[in-house]
Amino acid sequence: MKRAALAPLLLLASLLASTLAGWEALSMPLNGDTALFQSGALHLLDGRTLYVDWWDLKGPGVYLVHAVAIALFGAGAFGLHLFELGSLLTVSVLLATTSRRALGHRWIAALMPVFTVGAYYLVAQRWHLSQPAVFAGAALALAWAGLASARPVAALFAGAALVLAVCLKLSALAPAIALLAYAGWLPRAADRPAGVVSHPASAAVLGMLLAGAGVAALLAAQGALGAFWWTMTAWRDAADLVAPGVGLERFAGSLRWFAGRHVALLALALVACVHAWGPARGDRAGWPWRAAGLWLLVGLPAIALERFAAWPFDLVLLTFPVGLLAVRGLDLSLSAAARQWRLSGTAATALVLAAVVIALAPALHALTLRAGDRQGGEALARQVAATAAHLQDQPAGEIYVFGNPLHLLAGNRRMATSLNGWAWELQPAFMWERFGRELRAHPPQWLLLTDPYADLVRARHPPTWGWITEAYRPAARIGNDQWMELRAPPAR
Repeated sequence: MKRAALAPLLLLASLLASTLAGWEALSMPLNGDTALFQSGALHLLDGRTLYVDWWDLKGPGVYLVHAVAIALFGAGAFGLHLFELGSLLTVSVLLATTSRRALGHRWIAALMPVFTVGAYYLVAQRWHLSQPAVFAGAALALAWAGLASARPVAALFAGAALVLAVCLKLSALAPAIALLAYAGWLPRAADRPAGVVSHPASAAVLGMLLAGAGVAALLAAQGALGAFWWTMTAWRDAADLVAPGVGLERFAGSLRWFAGRHVALLALALVACVHAWGPARGDRAGWPWRAAGLWLLVGLPAIALERFAAWPFDLVLLTFPVGLLAVRGLDLSLSAAARQWRLSGTAATALVLAAVVIALAPALHALTLRAGDRQGGEALARQVAATAAHLQDQPAGEIYVFGNPLHLLAGNRRMATSLNGWAWELQPAFMWERFGRELRAHPPQWLLLTDPYADLVRARHPPTWGWITEAYRPAARIGNDQWMELRAPPAR
């Protein structure tokens, strides 16, 4: 049987291998960030408005993704991780079908799931899973596929995918602009009729305008457009004075982590980039790989410069371009080896399989780290459950959690104020003032202080700490978690 005929079977095997790589992640406990997004999505589905009575510094795409995951598979870790795995596998299949036309050995495109989704799950720890950067990278990959197809309808949806990527992660803005700008150099297919949106770039711009207008209209209809703009601009400027920059040190550490886990894939990607940006080989044939290289090149400084970012999981935004280019690099390497040694079909296939194992080997040791990571997550989940058990026999009502949002999810209660209790070290003074006003106006019956948040409140806003100690009495201390119960609140 010819290798071309084996391509569907190889794609199926690639999908199966990637699914097995991600299977363990389905039962991985949530981290603090994903717990916040899940809790926020539940509040929004229950009638609250993003940026108005549920505030967060993240883009609206984050809560859209979590709301969809909850609607499809239910709230909690399993449903979210299942949604993530299914979404990434779907995108990888689309990349495989789109990229095969630009490969010398088309059957190699079937390895796309392994080099993108499989590689991601081999290195992902609990804090990496289901982060906004993962979904933003998938959205950029959808845009890449739509533009590479050179079909106006696909490019129209590519423009919408670019908007989704930016709504998920601000660092996706630079790669989105780069992909769209470079698409202007992609020739219109000869079999496509001329027209306003017959060129992929024009269709993508139209898709961006329509999707962007839809997001703006939805926010405006909910009275949240002004609050959204303020959050993305003025709040970030003020917060940057509280926690100025992230520095090159954290980005360098994150880059070392990413490069160390993907060293062989990056070597193959470099082969593809050198070839793509070498002597001209036809704009249409080389455009997909030059575009992926541009995505990688622009994405790195964008992540480094994004405020309050540059964590290792932020670099997951680049998983898809690295995987795309690695597949192309393997394709080129196989062609060179075939010319040099006149390989038979069987020998070429064996060489490819060996290259896959070598390419993914640097990531395999991360699997040993995941066991300890899981144990830590499960221990935290037990602690959270023990703390939440204090509320089981208490009357229904809103609470406030100063600390890990896992407590809010486990307690199955609504947050009392519009400001969640996570990452208060970033908040400028006027947000502390706002929190104090909201807490006095609507004091919850129960308030949870987790270490080290009691010290943080005491140091950053003494008036609010003084009011809390006057209005609440210590009720129960469970480990490092202190429940405070409302007594008759003092005058406002």
